[in-house]
Amino acid sequence: MAAGMLASGVRGWPSVFYVFGAVGCLWSAAWFVVGDSSPSTHPRISRSELRYWELESGMMQLVVRPPTPWRKLLTSLPVWALAVAFFAADRGLFTLVGWVPLFMHDVLGFDMTSCRPFRSSRRF
Repeated sequence: MAAGMLASGVRGWPSVFYVFGAVGCLWSAAWFVVGDSSPSTHPRISRSELRYWELESGMMQLVVRPPTPWRKLLTSLPVWALAVAFFAADRGLFTLVGWVPLFMHDVLGFDMTSCRPFRSSRRF
């Protein structure tokens, strides 16, 4: 709906990409400023909150992690099965997302800029 309203404005379809891209960049900048890797390295966490997280997680050092077993991951059959399944699901989803607006416009007679059906001489 927001994309349709932006597209019907003065700038047309390019404004949709600029507006959503700018919102994504602002969100990322805010996330990089506010977020951190762990509570123990966060510069703006209080001592009481850090103590709470240390007690809840059951460990005093939240930064230490074992190394990632990349070889086991990349040679694991379940991991490859999930990758193929996600690829197939995403392919189907993006096909629908890409072609549904065209179907709604050409077959159902929707005006995609106003989100209301326009009058058509075609009857179903």
